[in-house]
Amino acid sequence: MQLEDLYLSKFRCYHDTRFPFAEGVNIIIGPNGAGKTTILEAIHLLSLTRSFRTHDDRHLIERGNTSYIIRGQLRDQENKLLVQNTFMIGGGKKISVDGIALSSKKEMLGRFPVVIMVPEDLELARGPDSLRRAFIDRVLAVTDKKYLNELLKYRRLLKQRNAALRQVTGSDYSAATIWDAAFADCAYAIWRIRVAFFDEYCSLFSSAWSQQRPEISAAIEYLPVEYENAAAVREAMERSVEVDLQTRRTNIGPHRDRIGFTLDGLKLRYYGSLGEQKLFIITLKIVEASYLETVLGTAPVLLLDDLLATLDLERARRVIEELSGAYQTIISTTTTDGFGQGWEAALKPNQISLPVEREVCPV
Repeated sequence: MQLEDLYLSKFRCYHDTRFPFAEGVNIIIGPNGAGKTTILEAIHLLSLTRSFRTHDDRHLIERGNTSYIIRGQLRDQENKLLVQNTFMIGGGKKISVDGIALSSKKEMLGRFPVVIMVPEDLELARGPDSLRRAFIDRVLAVTDKKYLNELLKYRRLLKQRNAALRQVTGSDYSAATIWDAAFADCAYAIWRIRVAFFDEYCSLFSSAWSQQRPEISAAIEYLPVEYENAAAVREAMERSVEVDLQTRRTNIGPHRDRIGFTLDGLKLRYYGSLGEQKLFIITLKIVEASYLETVLGTAPVLLLDDLLATLDLERARRVIEELSGAYQTIISTTTTDGFGQGWEAALKPNQISLPVEREVCPV
């Protein structure tokens, strides 16, 4: 899948702007605050129906307006798609493909896959397990409709159960356990899908890493509590009731799964250098792109935000050269100085230069 044209209307700092994109490498160049990341944000929103910077669409509307429009012309081999995402305060979000409205945001997932890498992704290596769970949930939500449905159901049940636990007074906690059977079924279904996913994804990652740094081993470790069936999950929940009542939250379930990144068996967050952490995350994203293409049958678009803030010049140039032949790649950067002589002639990038003097794009 490739993006040929992007139109933004009243989206952050863009009132009425169109951007053409080419196959291969596209480089968006401009100073800080010029709106480079906003372009990538709009593409991400077309793909996944939400921003990677805010959960509130009202923050995406240009100042003084009440709605925005994002429209993307896509091409997959000989087929073309026109995807439009609109939001209006008081009217909500509407998504259409070739003029036909989608009944649910879920229908858009997987139709226009993207992989985004932002400087904040380094927190996947340094931060809590919740960030790594969110990363895996996003990949699986795009590639496995059953997983997405189970995950949404699980989150609703978890929210209801935790709310009931907070309201328990005295010794009667029956109101907090009325969802336990459905919760256990859902939790077990999620665990089964995650285990199968990690078996494949971890193998792909190890292979990709060995091509980068064969002298040191790297691994993704998935560490769930294993249960034989949903009934075993229910039994574990019953044993955990006292702890749940004390903490006022559910302590059994896939929302507690641990996912670790290691180098030579040691935790990346503690023992990996900054360069090793960056390389780990880059490899993770490369594998994500490969996995999406294999499962969905179409190549994702790569969005690399502020590339030089994430990588040194030499590594950035090598990443661009490696990925440009396989994927349409859209890069934002403040400069291409230092990429070396001949890289433009070799890659023939489509360059989009944003003006130096313009209203700073709000975040």
